Amino acid sequence: EFKRDNITIAAIGNFAVMSGKIPMRYIGAQAQYRVGRSAIGARYENVNDPNQVVFSTKSNYEFICNNYSINFDYTITKAVGARAEVRTTHSPYPIFNNNTSITYLTISSYFHI
Repeated sequence: EFKRDNITIAAIGNFAVMSGKIPMRYIGAQAQYRVGRSAIGARYENVNDPNQVVFSTKSNYEFICNNYSINFDYTITKAVGARAEVRTTHSPYPIFNNNTSITYLTISSYFHI
């Protein structure tokens, strides 16, 4: 993770092995720019789960996806915040209701205890 002034850049990685199957691989990178209580961020993620160890599909296709997202965060208090995020996910296979991509908006809140 790299932090300087109002900018944070981070790399993400995760691997999972279950029941001796080929591992699931998750890699990504994200950046965030903060001003006061607000922050805008962007993220790229690559998920490669050929044996559907973590992510399963309704078909026999492998779960392989590239995700791109942008988000806006607003901190209400030190413990409470909200996020709006637009994400698009692409796969070489038609795993999203017979489509190879899906784009969606999520609005969420978060609490730190």
